[in-house]
Amino acid sequence: MRGSIWIFQVERPKRLTSLRQRYGRSPNNVYTLRLPITTGGRSWCSRTAHAVAIHRPPDPRPAPPGERSRRRDMIEKKKRHHYVQQGYLKEWASEAGTVFCMMDRNRVFPVGTTNVAVEKDFNRVGIYTVHDKRVAQWLLVEQCHESLRPAASEWLKVVFTPGHVAEEVTRRHPADPDVATIADAMLQNGHEDIHGRIEDLGAPFLDRLRNGDMTFIDDDDIDACFRFLFFIALQGRRTRSSQEDFRRAVDMLKDEHPQVATADFGRLFMAASFVWAGNIARSLAETRNALRIELLEAPNGRPFVTSDCPITNIAADGVTAPEHLVFFYPLSPASGLLLGDKGRPGRYRRPATSDEVDILNGHIANAAHAQVYANEEESLIRLRRQPSGPPV
Repeated sequence: MRGSIWIFQVERPKRLTSLRQRYGRSPNNVYTLRLPITTGGRSWCSRTAHAVAIHRPPDPRPAPPGERSRRRDMIEKKKRHHYVQQGYLKEWASEAGTVFCMMDRNRVFPVGTTNVAVEKDFNRVGIYTVHDKRVAQWLLVEQCHESLRPAASEWLKVVFTPGHVAEEVTRRHPADPDVATIADAMLQNGHEDIHGRIEDLGAPFLDRLRNGDMTFIDDDDIDACFRFLFFIALQGRRTRSSQEDFRRAVDMLKDEHPQVATADFGRLFMAASFVWAGNIARSLAETRNALRIELLEAPNGRPFVTSDCPITNIAADGVTAPEHLVFFYPLSPASGLLLGDKGRPGRYRRPATSDEVDILNGHIANAAHAQVYANEEESLIRLRRQPSGPPV
């Protein structure tokens, strides 16, 4: 006998109609939670993504082999969570799918992209308790500038969604024997799937930049610019290195604000990564005309490298608060992006010198948590020998 089937996924609105047609239109069968993100009064995620939970009642007929396979896929738990997207790392990979990796500025070895920047259950945070939500609200919303608070609150809704859906479907169908298993899969996969959807939205922008196209940044519709800026900001905030920075910041707050110590750290970090990326993206989008954005082309024999923290503020020295924000984000071995508020505003595309590439690669190596990646071994051997580059 076929039991109930539950799905948790993040979908675009166009897919919702076909999902309802396939699984039934009853509100008790298809739950959709819009993910409304506002920036400057505009809506972003509510137009592009929904969280969906679908229930198909038990069917007495035997399940055909194809459906049994689909059902296994629906409840499969994703254990290996990457905090640097695989599609991005493939730019440095060989045809065999391997990159050269330098571990702790020491050992250099080839490895498959599926086995780097990955950790078991990294994006699983479980269900946010009432206390977790209160601390997240205080730390990430109430401490924001007043103008950023509405958007920060909306990001918290996004982060709370997988747990909310799991609780809701369990409450509505407590007698369904499959619910506990599927609800756990929702918690296991929920935030990983949200990251995956954001990666899908960001990938076309990276392709355009690699082809020298920056026009979307200055489109009349600010939404495209915001989506791109949020995507790259999140790639820097979701990493293991960023998690360690956040842990140090939380430790500094514990004595004066003990409620922070009793909230779940993993849940706070997940919320903080989205809220802070959203704040950065909104601030940059609203001042985009004042930004200096450069597409750099690497010279022959001096490719860009990347790392397990692929975006860094090269205007920061790690000691004092930086006066400027200058993001460097390697796009491929052949190209890199500089984006910030330092220097004459404008959009530029130019070749980089070998010295510039060495300095920028040094910044990427300094920002890494443990691993630096390259398309050739010589780039990493050169990095081991050179001192780190100064802020530019």
